Formats: sequence, structure tokens, C-alpha cells
Amino acid sequence: MRWEGVATFDSSVGLVAGLVGGADGTLFASFSGGGVVQLDAAGRVVARTENNRLNASMRLARTPNGETWLGGASLGRLSREGSVLKYDDHPLETRPSKNVLAIKYEEHTRKLWSCYNGGVVVRDEHGVWKEITTRGGLLTNGCWSLAPLPNGDVWYAYFNLPALARIRPSPGGGFSIRQFEAGDGTPEPGGDTIDTDRDGRLWRGGDLGIYVANPAEAEGGNWLLLDQSDGLPTNSMNSGSVFADTDGSLWWGADNDLAHYTPPADLVSPRSSPQVFVSAFSWDGGAPKLADAVDGLPHGSNIVAHVGSLQFDRRNALRLRYRILPEQPSWRETKSLDLALGKLSWGRHTLEVQGR
Repeated sequence: MRWEGVATFDSSVGLVAGLVGGADGTLFASFSGGGVVQLDAAGRVVARTENNRLNASMRLARTPNGETWLGGASLGRLSREGSVLKYDDHPLETRPSKNVLAIKYEEHTRKLWSCYNGGVVVRDEHGVWKEITTRGGLLTNGCWSLAPLPNGDVWYAYFNLPALARIRPSPGGGFSIRQFEAGDGTPEPGGDTIDTDRDGRLWRGGDLGIYVANPAEAEGGNWLLLDQSDGLPTNSMNSGSVFADTDGSLWWGADNDLAHYTPPADLVSPRSSPQVFVSAFSWDGGAPKLADAVDGLPHGSNIVAHVGSLQFDRRNALRLRYRILPEQPSWRETKSLDLALGKLSWGRHTLEVQGR
């Protein structure tokens, strides 16, 4: 929990918009106002881009062979000559190019992915570039972020469009694209970030909180919602701020804090069901009474059973199935912890409740 300042820059360069580690303990920093600097381990500037050479330098990425890529108003590669960082622009099909808001390298497929106002750009392990646009099936060109997976798929968060896309390589070198929108059951399919962790899970932001799923669950619209009830400082995850650490934890920039979260291994596929218990009863809108103190329920009243649980994390995902015997033998499912049982017939009843 001890943080040390590395370097301070004049406000004229704008915000520090991107960071990536370089060779020999150096650090590259890009600025929203344009330009990039390279810092040594002591925080001294050892190289910088030429004055007025770049605008809106937003994203940085490194490849295993030592390449440093920069995205902002355009997409290009940085190389160092003495104290100068040279910028080699990669020509993109859409001109003028802008809003290069994601650059990701996937180490298993050895592909470099990026996106901008002209669509998706990918370079394979042989150095061959391709672009995917609306002509190939995108709803619109341009995205906030993308998340490449080890199986070759890439998930794509549209820019200013409430939808996601899954782009999958197809035989012959093409791609198939599947769209995910609110009408398909995907919760809050908009948002400005989508990333992966080291276990292959997908993470994305939304207005209600942060969503996580493995790829199969994401395709089924089954995203786990995490928010402040799970201990997060706020329900936000800023685009371009996510860092998957080597210990399995994630860091990201939130609206009011820097968040550090270590997810359990069974985060999206729990190994055991949550423990639940009937804690109280109420009837006809009255105050709940502890279940152990209730020895009978008034006939003809509308009964509510109140369920408790010690499942504090993943609380948004808690679901109950219940039935009351003998008159309601079919199971019902709800996300509410207050079970409206209605008016019960005279006699003894058995309430069965399960949590998942």
C-alpha cells in the first residue's frame, strides 16, 4: 500500500493516458495531449518523441520481440534512436484515421489487434495485416476496446453503440461475426471497456457495475455482475486502465479510486452452492418475525418467507428456488430473498428452499 511518485510532467502535455513497461526496467508513458516519453528506473526521461509529431497519444502495447506500439490519432510503432523516440506510422484503410482506442497483443496466437474509427486491425505472426469493417459484418466501425482470446476469437466493444461483437477466424482466412445486444439477453451490452484476465475470463464495465464471464457464458448472455456490494470501491472500470497481474489479480482505474481485485478461482463457476436459511416470516404487510419465534401462521393471511444467506460476495448472482408442500409441488425460481407464498390452506406445510 506504499506508492512512490515516478515522474511529474507539465500540464501542457495533458493527462498520462497510457503506460507500458519497456526493456531494462524502463517505462513508456503516453500523453493525451500528444507524445510519448521513456523513463529509466529512477524516473528520468531518457527519450521522447519529437515535438509536435503526435496528437492524442492514448494507448501503448509491447510485443515479445520488443516492439512498442502506440495508438491515438493514428497507429504506429516506436523505436529509439539516442534520446529520440521515432514514430513509424502504419497506414490504415480509413483516412483520416483517429480514435485508436485499443491495442492488444495475444501471446498464444501471436497476433496484434487494434481498432479505430475504421474498424478492427489485426497483424498475424507472419506480419500480414487485415482489416475488418462493416463490409465484413460489423454493425459500425470503431470501438472502445477489444479483448483477444487464446482460441483466436476477439471480443469487440462498439464505440457509442449498445452492443458487443465476437469475431471468430473462419477457414480460408476470413472471419465470422456474432452480435450481442440487449434484446439477446446480454446485460448492458454497451460500455467502454472489455478485457481478459490470465484465466481467460472476459471483463467489461457497465452503468450498474462490472461484468465478468468465461467465453461460453458470455455467448449465452450469462454475465456475473460485481458492484460495491462485493467490496469494490465504485461500480466503474475505465477504458484502457485494466492490468492483469502475474499473480492472477486485476488492477483497474475506477471513477474514484485505483481498484485491486483478486478473484477466487471459481468466480464464475462456483464449486459449491451458497448456504441459505429461512430467517423470518411476515404476513399481511406486517413486520417480519424471527422464524424460530413463529409457531404458527394465521389462516387466510398473505404470507412472506424471508430468506437469509452468508454469501456476501457475488451477491447479485444469488438465486433461490423454492416450493411449498403439499399445495405447490413445482419449483419456482427468484432472485428475491423475500418469498411471497400467498394465502395457504389450513394445515401443516413444508417450505423447501435451495440457493445457487
